Amino acid sequence: MGFLNAIFAKIAGFLPAALNNLIGPDKVLHIGGGIFFGFVGAIIGVVLGLNPLICGIGLAVVAGVAKEGLDYVKNQRAVAAGLPKPHGVEFLDAFYTGLGGVPPALVVWAIAHYGKVAPMVSTFGG
Repeated sequence: MGFLNAIFAKIAGFLPAALNNLIGPDKVLHIGGGIFFGFVGAIIGVVLGLNPLICGIGLAVVAGVAKEGLDYVKNQRAVAAGLPKPHGVEFLDAFYTGLGGVPPALVVWAIAHYGKVAPMVSTFGG
């Protein structure tokens, strides 16, 4: 998880700094994760011949819900062991992860849907 969090933090670093003040750094990190999963899901959609918009947003939403579900399970285990809850479980975390998946999925969808690739021209006389 540490490796993915580092990737999400790098992606979130490209977002406007005002977002940290507006929604908080944790939510910005969730948006960064959503951007990552939205792009990955959209590319998978293109490769499999599926709608990249649905695949990208879908994977980002599933990732957000799965992360919050994992946090919930970790909290339950900690409470059962007599320890404090290590994570907060918030609907908005999952929401911002899903929301982060929209822009990259939309871009990949637009390129796949409207982009025209020029046919390959052989320089070998073929």
